[in-house]
Amino acid sequence: MRREITAIVTDHGIPTDTDSADALARRLHPVVEKYRGDYYRHEVTQMGNDMRALGLEVAPAKQRNYPPHATHDAVIRAIGMGSKPSNIELELVDDVTRALVTQSVPAFAFPDHPGAMEKVIARVSSTLLRHARKAGRDAVSDTAKLGRVRDAALKRPVGKRIGYARVLSGKESCAFCAMLASRGPVYSEDTVTRRADGRRYHDGCDCRAVLVIKGQPWPGEAAYRRLEREWRAATWDAEPGETAFRRFSQRLRDGDVIAQAVALDAGEKGMAPPKLARMSRKRSKVRSRTALTGANPTGDEANCIRCVNAWGLRKLGYDAKAAPGEYEVPIGRRRGRTSAEHASRFWRNSSGVAPKWHDSDSDTHAMRWPEVKRQMERDYPPGAYGFIRAGKANGTSHVMGWERRESGIVVVDPQVGSESGDEYLAGSLGGSIRWARIDGYRPGVDVVHVVEGTDNA
Repeated sequence: MRREITAIVTDHGIPTDTDSADALARRLHPVVEKYRGDYYRHEVTQMGNDMRALGLEVAPAKQRNYPPHATHDAVIRAIGMGSKPSNIELELVDDVTRALVTQSVPAFAFPDHPGAMEKVIARVSSTLLRHARKAGRDAVSDTAKLGRVRDAALKRPVGKRIGYARVLSGKESCAFCAMLASRGPVYSEDTVTRRADGRRYHDGCDCRAVLVIKGQPWPGEAAYRRLEREWRAATWDAEPGETAFRRFSQRLRDGDVIAQAVALDAGEKGMAPPKLARMSRKRSKVRSRTALTGANPTGDEANCIRCVNAWGLRKLGYDAKAAPGEYEVPIGRRRGRTSAEHASRFWRNSSGVAPKWHDSDSDTHAMRWPEVKRQMERDYPPGAYGFIRAGKANGTSHVMGWERRESGIVVVDPQVGSESGDEYLAGSLGGSIRWARIDGYRPGVDVVHVVEGTDNA
């Protein structure tokens, strides 16, 4: 975005009157609109991912409109015009001494000065980048106010306070950002005035807003707890008239607190899964990225149920590897369920409910894969995933995974480490396909037993 703004401002030149400023603003406005859409989509996607990790679904707020006058005001201010002008510092020749002195002047008055263009570009870029990022931040705060969050499995409202919180990036974070982050979540019944959070995001600020469900973990929580402690320690014994913010800022500088707080959160990031038996959680991001290719290191061809559960664990960040051999439950213990369905009972949502399996053998006909696929694409949002089972005419069956992506349903086969499952399902018996959704479900210790073959789960 900065490169595009730089190219436009350089080509246009520093405006010297309102007409020229209007023309520049008209050229810049589409750029801001484009990146606002990008930031909105990014934050909405991340918000959805964060909620899915908690077993929840969220209906995001619509993107706010961005009027052309906002871009115009940014340009006018940057060149030193309007009701709130912003001067730049330039080295100019003093009229009396003829020496070079640094002066604070409006840029429109010195359009040809060699140092003016760079500073105007910096001012315009910082302000318009804040405007673009605001689309994503507003998406989170507006969604919190709407409160449209529900249990992914039960389809019921979450029934808890919903808010949003500031999360530091650590790259451009300042003491002002840290002070606001130390105040924690803003819930829907709070107001900016009551919380005294005016001017929440300044030019150059790269803080994010994240959705928070009361009582649930959220990205940035570890940093917030640390900053909250630092604020209290810095200000509890402040003398009358002493600036609390100044004491807090000094404490941050003395202890390199911002970097430490961000590092705390980076270690968690909402990515490391909860402890689970002996499952390693180290390098959880790597495990998640290699969920498909790392589930079956032995290459065994009879362990599809173990593999698909290992894939589910790896997607959550666990270092799960399927043991060789078939997972088979004695018929007397199945209670009419297949072995795959029996194993899925060890996954539970926040209400303690196991995943529900759906049947392709309807009251009217036996659905084949193309019809099942269309139904799944209608029913599930991007990011959803789960298990799928189908049988062949020769009496064999196979269990794989499915993922709902933007492009549609993709069937993955953790046993062979590929996205080749579509072919198997296309040749399966009509009515034999059954599937369950598991995103938002947490594994119990028996899932580990299923994967590793260490117990008769």
